[in-house]
Amino acid sequence: MLSAVLQNLLVAVIVTYCALGAFRQLVPRAGQTALYSWGWQRRAQLSYWLEHRRAKHWRRLGVWLRPQIVATSGCSSGAGCNKCGSC
Repeated sequence: MLSAVLQNLLVAVIVTYCALGAFRQLVPRAGQTALYSWGWQRRAQLSYWLEHRRAKHWRRLGVWLRPQIVATSGCSSGAGCNKCGSC
């Protein structure tokens, strides 16, 4: 009984992995943007929640988990810093 459950779980993991690989091949940009956006939002929510806890160790973890903000187009700062490569 247990071996059948483990076998089904293993097959499900392999099929899911292959399906995600096929999705990434067929729709590379849309898949990356959607998954990145979803993950970034969840990470930002968790970071915000942890940063507003009373205990110091939770706040440190929240700061560590804070997602990076990446400029996808010109940052329009006008500073010419060239950190993001768009200036």
